[in-house]
Amino acid sequence: MWKKFAEKLDLPDGHDFHIQNYFITYKVHLRTSGKWVIIVDRGHMTSLDDSDVRALAAKYGDPGKLLAEDWIPDVPGINVLGGYEEYARDPWKYANARMQKILAGDFTFNDPGK
Repeated sequence: MWKKFAEKLDLPDGHDFHIQNYFITYKVHLRTSGKWVIIVDRGHMTSLDDSDVRALAAKYGDPGKLLAEDWIPDVPGINVLGGYEEYARDPWKYANARMQKILAGDFTFNDPGK
């Protein structure tokens, strides 16, 4: 029943991209100190930049490679070719098309030669 409902209204029917979380900032309040700590800053996990985390990673290899973000979401007009206005009207349409390519094994994103 859910799949039919989603199909009829062109809605996502699976557990796919969380578009609403691409550029989220998440802070926690430390009751003991009264400080706020930013855990995720505009979509970037801040612990990846922590000097202690990087020092620990260095024991196992290049921290730049080990802690690199391996996926940054495409947002037309911001970090890939295309217009943001069109994307903003229906971000799911763009994200779903991207997901379908990934599921089909196509990882050539925004390659001008393709």
